[in-house]
Amino acid sequence: MKINIITKFLLKLMFLTFILLLSVVLDNKSIINLSKIKTILEQNINIINITKKVNGKLNIIDLGDNIINVSLNDSTSKQIDTNKYLYKQKSSKIYSTVLGSVIKINNLPNERYEVVILDENNRVLTYSNLKEVNVNIYQIIKVNDLIGVASVNNDINNTEYLYSYLLYINEN
Repeated sequence: MKINIITKFLLKLMFLTFILLLSVVLDNKSIINLSKIKTILEQNINIINITKKVNGKLNIIDLGDNIINVSLNDSTSKQIDTNKYLYKQKSSKIYSTVLGSVIKINNLPNERYEVVILDENNRVLTYSNLKEVNVNIYQIIKVNDLIGVASVNNDINNTEYLYSYLLYINEN
């Protein structure tokens, strides 16, 4: 007896539905704890380290050369807090200085955005106060990739550095 593609799909759907219902029943009977599984699944996996191991010497996925080509003379930074930096720059474009993956993109008030990147060293970098975002969720970001466009600097006394954004760096 040959099984066609629709029958295969329906069998898989029935099996997965059974597994789901069984796990809910077992959770209600306190035999298993789905909240622990949920907590584990909510954590972001560092896909860069996995990609590096899988990539090996084959170099299937281009992870770049990790050499910063963006001119750092174009911007000035000021440390505001322990892990918070204010960048002001002449150009509106914001480029990545790390190899990582985008784990979150948030909408902020006043049509602004925030991009959260997990780098290869498990640091979380948050680029905030962006006017435009040029990345997608779970996208691998290489050094020098365009992340987005900074908002216009509100400091009217500073005409040299017209754009600004915030960068938060959290060590895990």
